[in-house]
Amino acid sequence: MVALRHPLSGTLYEQINDPPGAVRVVGKDGAEGIFDDSARYLSGERRTADIGMCRWVSNGISTADRAAMMADPRKGSWRGVGEVGP
Repeated sequence: MVALRHPLSGTLYEQINDPPGAVRVVGKDGAEGIFDDSARYLSGERRTADIGMCRWVSNGISTADRAAMMADPRKGSWRGVGEVGP
């Protein structure tokens, strides 16, 4: 399971399996919501989420994977999808 904390808001984004690909989002105030990979609201008290964070977490991109991609995106993509051109 992958979980990331938003660097600005401190909101926790965590991958869950029910429904598949869903993300649980918990704010600092404890309000919780469930969203799909496009940050569309599914259920819960919290109604908003960051689409980038939802996509990273729902696709299983860990903190280490994210840091590697952001450090040098020209060196290829994650999980062997292929390399980015010159």
